[in-house]
Amino acid sequence: MLLLVLGVALVTIAVLAFASFAYGLLGDIGRAVSIGVVGAIALAVGMALTNRLRVTAEGLTWAGLAALSIDAPLVSGIPPVTRTIPNGVCTGVLILLVTALAFGLRAIASHLPSNQTATVTDSQPNTQTIPSNAASSTLPDSAGFSEAHAAEYSTEHPVTQPAVRPVPLSPVPLSPIPLRATTLYAMCAIPLAFMSIASSLPTDNHNVEWVLTVEIGSAAALLFAIFVQVPHTSRYADFEWMTSLTAATVGLTAVTFFGYALIMDADPLWLVIIICLIPPALWAAMLVMLHLKPTARTGSTLPPVNRVMPTIGFIWSLSAGSESLLRRVLNGPLGNDQAAQTVADLLMIAITGFAITAATLMFRHTKRFTISKQERVSASVIGSLMMLIVIDSDFTHGSPLPMVVSIVGLVVMLAVTAISWIVAAQPTTTPVAQPAPQSIQQPQQAMPQPAQPQWPQSTLPHGTAPKPLPAEHITVTVFTAITSLTLIYLAVTDPQPYAPMDLFAIMSGATALVIGVRWMQVRPALRSWPALWPALTLLMVPSLLISWFEPLSLPRVLALFAISICALLLGALRGLQAPLVYGTVILVIHVLTVIWPWLAEFSRHYWWVWLLIGGVLLIAAAARYEASMRSMRSIASRISDLR
Repeated sequence: MLLLVLGVALVTIAVLAFASFAYGLLGDIGRAVSIGVVGAIALAVGMALTNRLRVTAEGLTWAGLAALSIDAPLVSGIPPVTRTIPNGVCTGVLILLVTALAFGLRAIASHLPSNQTATVTDSQPNTQTIPSNAASSTLPDSAGFSEAHAAEYSTEHPVTQPAVRPVPLSPVPLSPIPLRATTLYAMCAIPLAFMSIASSLPTDNHNVEWVLTVEIGSAAALLFAIFVQVPHTSRYADFEWMTSLTAATVGLTAVTFFGYALIMDADPLWLVIIICLIPPALWAAMLVMLHLKPTARTGSTLPPVNRVMPTIGFIWSLSAGSESLLRRVLNGPLGNDQAAQTVADLLMIAITGFAITAATLMFRHTKRFTISKQERVSASVIGSLMMLIVIDSDFTHGSPLPMVVSIVGLVVMLAVTAISWIVAAQPTTTPVAQPAPQSIQQPQQAMPQPAQPQWPQSTLPHGTAPKPLPAEHITVTVFTAITSLTLIYLAVTDPQPYAPMDLFAIMSGATALVIGVRWMQVRPALRSWPALWPALTLLMVPSLLISWFEPLSLPRVLALFAISICALLLGALRGLQAPLVYGTVILVIHVLTVIWPWLAEFSRHYWWVWLLIGGVLLIAAAARYEASMRSMRSIASRISDLR
């Protein structure tokens, strides 16, 4: 095999050298004809030897295909041909014709007689005498038939039964396996041929030319991966279509992440629209193929990790391409770039919002295939990331319309996150291992233990368990938290008159509060601190902190006062420790913060009043020390008993 590879390489180098030096001797036409004739002869001989000398046939086929491929641009460079047909179109068409010729000769070679045969055997019955000791086992066990009668009967009447004797038949010729050189050559030649044709399209914009060329080449590689058929008995039967699929993925990735920004200002518009719609269509076709096409080695589809990149590419190309096209289309009729940008960004929010909704809450199973965990996680990651980029970039514009996009995007992410956690709070019927029964022991006298608060145990039905939160839900939650905190930070560092920091903090805190309350309803054993502290923190702490460094704002003062009072009352009425403690602490600190300027002014003139108040308090505390200690212990015990 090594000698064969070296031989093919030397032949290719020789053909290239001949093409370089034969121009002065034979001219353009003579050189092209000579190389073409040599390549065609090598290809025909290789196909003729397919059933006799297979390795030699592979080498000759490769040499012939290489010679004809080198001859294609030489034919395109002949002056009469150049003046009639564009160079790239002629080269691409000739390479396609060479590929078609190779497959035609391959089909002819498959019908030629083969010298490879297989001997097939058949079975023929034969009569064989069974020994007497085995014959007795064939007699019925009757009451009046003794062992002596059985021995006498078997001696006089030998029992016979048919035995199998193999009979060889005439050799049967095997069906020849087609050469791999044709499919391997087509794997490389077909995309290059279409890219060569696309490079000659009449366009003055080089960016449009290369983007369209790569898209057409990727489409050709993908179609080849879908329709190529390699016998399962061949070695590495999946190599061709998997390699073509990899090439299509690389090309589409380059176009998806770098091509849109280069062609949005190009003309004509209809060509730009076509170019923008090709990548999502190809990504979708690739996903369907990966779900349906089995491999020859295992008989099943490729692992789900191979569908991660097509999922990311489909969502990115669909959202980014649609946003760019809509912004360009609306820019003229609206006459306002900001309005067009707002509408286009809302479309991107809708697409990416649907992507994370589908990844977390829908489309887990269809009639033909199952959406894998890797696909859902990748869809949630790319959808959440694009929403984060759009929300933060629009917020920094400083005008009302883009800010509306930011608020709408945050609402969508918060809604998906809330629904995901509420769904995850429901129990699932997963068998739970029950503890082994313990032996009953006689009660023993034990020391009295202090009374401990008895929290209600989980009331989930027998045989059920809490539903674990899937990875895609965690992903969306993390991105939502990052988006909320980023908007809060941007609102503090770059204040906007239409969207204060308190708005985003309250929106996020309200969502967390709904999730925490629902989880406490479904799981009675869950205490209030782990369930409600994120919501209480977001609702009250940011507003309290900002009030320390900025001038007092009446709406913020009233809102924080109302929220802290509601938390305190809710904790007291419902017996919840976290809202009671959190609301009390925030309310005290907030009241002190609000009245601190007046306290400072009062203390400047009447500082001795504080000494008087402190002395009176110390005297009262000393007088009621014992009763006060009992009351403090009672209050601490009651607070610790709260849920």
